[in-house]
Parts: sequence; C-alpha cells; structure tokens
Amino acid sequence: GNARGWLFICRPLDVPETDRARLSLSLEYRTSCALDKAPYERSGVMHAVAMSVATWEALAATPGDATVWNAGRSAGDMMSVLIHPQKSDVPDWTESGVIELGELPQALRGTTIMCGIAWGGWHFGTEERGGFRNLDVSVRTAEELKWEFWEALDLSRPELAAVRTAVEGRDEDAAERALATFYRAREEPVPASPIGAASSRVLARADETCEHTYRIAGCSPYTFPDGIVWNHDPFNYNQWPIHLNRHYEWTVLAAAYLKTDDLKYVDEWQRQLLDWVAEGPISIAPRWIQGPYNQVGRIPLSLDAGIRMGQSWFRVFDVFRRVESVSDNAIVTFVRSCYQHARYLMQEQNFKEGSNWGAMESNGLFHIGVLLPEFRDAQTWRDTAVSRTHSELNGQVYPDGAQTE
Repeated sequence: GNARGWLFICRPLDVPETDRARLSLSLEYRTSCALDKAPYERSGVMHAVAMSVATWEALAATPGDATVWNAGRSAGDMMSVLIHPQKSDVPDWTESGVIELGELPQALRGTTIMCGIAWGGWHFGTEERGGFRNLDVSVRTAEELKWEFWEALDLSRPELAAVRTAVEGRDEDAAERALATFYRAREEPVPASPIGAASSRVLARADETCEHTYRIAGCSPYTFPDGIVWNHDPFNYNQWPIHLNRHYEWTVLAAAYLKTDDLKYVDEWQRQLLDWVAEGPISIAPRWIQGPYNQVGRIPLSLDAGIRMGQSWFRVFDVFRRVESVSDNAIVTFVRSCYQHARYLMQEQNFKEGSNWGAMESNGLFHIGVLLPEFRDAQTWRDTAVSRTHSELNGQVYPDGAQTE
C-alpha cells in the first residue's frame, strides 16, 4: 500500500468458546521520524491487530516476500484498529488507553489467535523508529459484556445509589428502572437550542413522518410502504439513506408534541429509536456503515454519529424523557447508544481531521461528555473533543480568517 513497510509483532492468545467475545488491548508506545521536510506528515503509523494463526503464518517473513496490506480494509480473519496515525512524533513512552478491536468473528472463538501491533514506516532514506511495551490483551465474554455499560457509569455518585445497588446485585431489570427514573427526574444539564412548539408547516411534516413519508436530500417525497428500512435508497442516491440516519425528523416529532400534546408523536419517536438501535449496524451502498460501529471493508459514517449526538438526539430526548408512555427500556436504550457513540467517536481511526467531518465528530463527542456527566469517562470525552476542535481550528482556518475544508 502507501507504506514503505509493515512490521507485525504479535503473540498467541487462547480465546474461550463463548456466544460473544470482544477483544481489547492496551500498551505503552513511542514512535518518531527524522523527516523534516514540509508539508509532509511525519511517520510512525501504529495499529492494533489480531488474526488467526493461519493468517499469521501466511505473512511474509522477509522483505522480499512481502505483499500489500491495506490497514483500512483488513479482510477475512484479520482485525485492525488505528492507535497512532501518520502525524506528530511520540518521543516519550505514552499510554494508549484501552484499544477496542471489536467483537471476534465466530470462526475465531474457541481458537488460538495472534494479537499485537503492526507498525508502518513510510519514508525512504529517513530513519524511523517505533517501540512498544507492557502489552496487555484481554477478552470479554458475553456475561462480562452484559454489564459493561452499567460499569461505565460513575456509580459512586450519590444520585445513582439505586443503580449501584441493582448493579451490585446483578439485577439488570432493577438497574434499568433506577436509571430511567433518574433520567426522567434529572433537571440538568440540558441541551442548548431547545426545541420549540411546531409551526403549521412543521406539524404537517411531523404527520408525514408518522406515516413514514420523508422529504430529504433534495428529493421528492417518498413513503415507506411497510415500515422504515434504514438503508433503503429509493432514488439510487446514497445521500438519501445517509440523511435518513441523521434523524432530523425526530426534532419535528418533538416540536409537534410540544404543540399538541398528542402522544402519537412520542410513540413514533420511541418506535423509531428502538428499531434503529436494534437494526444496527446499517450498511449503506457498497462503502458505508452507519451507527456506532466499525465493519471490515466499510467506511464508518462518523460524521453522522457526530451530527446525531450534536444536533438531533439530545434535543429530542429532553422533550420526551418525562413522558409517561416512554418506557424505561427506551430511556436506557437511548443512553446506552449515546455511550456507544462516545466510544466510537473516541477511536482515533474514526476521527477525520482536516474536514467538516472532524468538526462535527468533535461537536458530537463534546455534547455526550457534557450532557451525560454520569459516565466515568465523560471528562475524557470533553477533553478529547476540545483538543481535536482546537487542532481543527488551527489546521482549517487561515490567519486572515478564511477557512477551507
């Protein structure tokens, strides 16, 4: 591919036989490049990788036998996640934090796999160095994954005492009731730009949304005949399903409810929320994957994840969370999906610097960190979003104030 060469350094790991298994690792790393020539990015690209023993043994052992590896489109039984991109040096040992490679394919469960890092050098005739140490690899089983969301909450907070008691007793139904009760009653924080009552035009759009009629992406109206299909493309124009998954129509439903107190708008939002979360990941056209997910061979629509979190979801939730007909499960499903969005947006490989993507991704991540302070990582989400935003301002806005994408 683009790299001068990749080094794979892995060790074996026995994976238990389980219904679900998610692989993660952490390490300390450093990487540097002697290149000092503008405008080129510096080197030292590092990925976390995992693969079957057969794939490991098929890798070239000498440079002369090497073949191409496309890190962004690993296929088959190889998984990879970007740890450090091609940009600045990391001269001092730096903790990676937890790197999530994702759920292991069925074929790799109950087997021995190889996991570790892939380090890539890019520049000919230039000294490049990489190093890592203290590699820690873990596999979380189905039972552990069941409680991952609950353990991500800061259960030391007094206001979550009932949730903590339920989690400690491993009573998920009670935990769901307690968390939903908390979010129904919580007074702050609340999103900026609250939704107002609908005008007659917005009310008409809300009624169309209840009938699953959509006017989006500059196309003529389209009505789903048998319920919403989240990756349907009736106009052979992939921007149509992409816009569908940004959920701006949910803000229309919320405005209509504020105008009329009609529960049909609440019920429609609740149905769509539960259906969308259950349906994910959502594949759009040959290239894209929608939702807080990554998938081999597809480009994650992290732009839309940022838009949902920064522009539509929280504003709608603030209208509907106290409505009695909204179930505890819907409230917890909403919060759980926001948590999944935060983890997804935090991944370095999903951050698209140098464009409006990076700006919207940072905006969405910051909203989650501000509006869900009950999570232990909320401060990290906020700090990361602010740091990335400053970087984008410096990179995209010229000294005279002009901006280019």
